[in-house]
Amino acid sequence: MASLQELRQKLDEVDDQIVKLYEERMSICEQVGEYKISAGRKVLDRQREKEKLQDVAGKVTSEVNKKGIKELYQQLMSMSRKLQYRQLVKAGALGHLPFIEIEGLKAQ
Repeated sequence: MASLQELRQKLDEVDDQIVKLYEERMSICEQVGEYKISAGRKVLDRQREKEKLQDVAGKVTSEVNKKGIKELYQQLMSMSRKLQYRQLVKAGALGHLPFIEIEGLKAQ
């Protein structure tokens, strides 16, 4: 059996990969936001998010992991939306496009 130190080292290696992939994912989300702004598309796509949650839940084996992966992706998608709403604010589009329905959004 591996020692606690060895297991923690393995977790650190996995975490390093997760951080790299998170940054890559958010960079792509930023590009998605730019596309949506130029095409006049909504930030929130409920159907896409629903399909994504079903897809990732189908890729794990246990019920506990299904719940956990859904929670993780709900958070990831929430952060992506926040990024895209910030992009709208910077582009001066917020409040000027009829498809955006957000109350109380503050620019940071």
